[in-house]
Amino acid sequence: MPLSPTLRPLRAPEIIDAGIQLARRHYGVLATTSFVSLLPYFAMDVYDNLGPKSDSWTLILLSAALASIADAATGKAAFDAYRGERPSPAGALRATGQRAWPVLVSGVYRTAITLAGLVLFIVPGLYVFSIYALAPSVALFEPELSANGTLKRSRALTSGARRRAFLCYVVPYCAVIGANIGLTQLTKEIVGVGHGALAGGFAGSATAALLTPFLAALQVILYIDCRVRSEALDLEWALDETAASRHALRERPM
Repeated sequence: MPLSPTLRPLRAPEIIDAGIQLARRHYGVLATTSFVSLLPYFAMDVYDNLGPKSDSWTLILLSAALASIADAATGKAAFDAYRGERPSPAGALRATGQRAWPVLVSGVYRTAITLAGLVLFIVPGLYVFSIYALAPSVALFEPELSANGTLKRSRALTSGARRRAFLCYVVPYCAVIGANIGLTQLTKEIVGVGHGALAGGFAGSATAALLTPFLAALQVILYIDCRVRSEALDLEWALDETAASRHALRERPM
């Protein structure tokens, strides 16, 4: 497992830069993973515009569940790429399917409690989002965790790093939501009455799919940074790499 040059404590601008570079290097794989995992989201746009209207809270929770799958699957592909493995959309989606319960529960919980905080007052909501910034993807990074364990793990890793989590993940996440809403409304206005709502929904969903790779990569770098700071992950991976190199030398024919 080759060590990344970013495997050291990073400042917030370095985390953002490393995340953008990771997403750019593997954008094709990450975007494919994002689009495939968000196909139900596109289907929901069609149903919501052509079928019977659903309760808004039902749509919010369903959207949170689908976004959790996309975030986790794309995050898994980005994590594999970071570790020097060959990322695969099929592999990431398969891993997400195997861990669907903790991914869905932690993702929906994160959205619900964040919205509750936003309804009460905007700062608590964003602070809660910072606490659970690493959920639900951590359910795939550490597959032994339950849904509750995933939430606890995110709280523990972001303890003392909430400001970095806010700057490096929550702010970009909110920017993507803003772009989604803005392009949805703009497309509705351009297309006009009739198919405007459906076209707007597609525009918003496509924006989310195109930008999710960057959010996933930022989350991976933030996760690694939190573990380096609190658990000396750089030393752990270095020892693993040394052990693997020694094993390869012993196995090499003389």
